[in-house]
Amino acid sequence: MKCNQCGSSDIIEDVGVLDRGDDRTRYNLTLVTHEDPNAWIFKGAIEAPIRAKVCASCGYVMLFATPSDVKKLRQGYKPRF
Repeated sequence: MKCNQCGSSDIIEDVGVLDRGDDRTRYNLTLVTHEDPNAWIFKGAIEAPIRAKVCASCGYVMLFATPSDVKKLRQGYKPRF
């Protein structure tokens, strides 16, 4: 794989992407869609973890979800209204 920004092949793969809550708890970033987005509660969240690849030459970050997780998002996705 080559960097989309600089073309380097020096890529660090499978890097976690974290966020921190108010209490400094770590959370993995995820994509989310809902089976019933118009519901007040119990929307039926479908999640896909995000991973990253980072170019060791220029620092460009590429975010990814696995194809199988994206397929689950697509199958459960319902547009609002």
